[in-house]
Amino acid sequence: MLANVAANVSHLLVLRKLKLKRDLSNTQILHYSALWSLIWLVPVGLAEGVGASLRRLRHMPTSFMLVMLSTGVNSICMFLATIWCLERTSGST
Repeated sequence: MLANVAANVSHLLVLRKLKLKRDLSNTQILHYSALWSLIWLVPVGLAEGVGASLRRLRHMPTSFMLVMLSTGVNSICMFLATIWCLERTSGST
């Protein structure tokens, strides 16, 4: 758990530095953060067989797909709120 907290705080501090020093927009920060996440998520997804899960996804009920979609939209909104907080306060609060 300590490693997770340290990684999250480090990530937020890097985002804060990018936001303040390079004057990037919120959408640019979101884009770069998503690209950075791919470095970690693609190997894990390949190791855990995410392809088979995606093939099974089309057989799931529509309500499940809507939940997945709303989760993605909510995560983007939460990330943009985090970027706003980084502009106003410390990244670790």
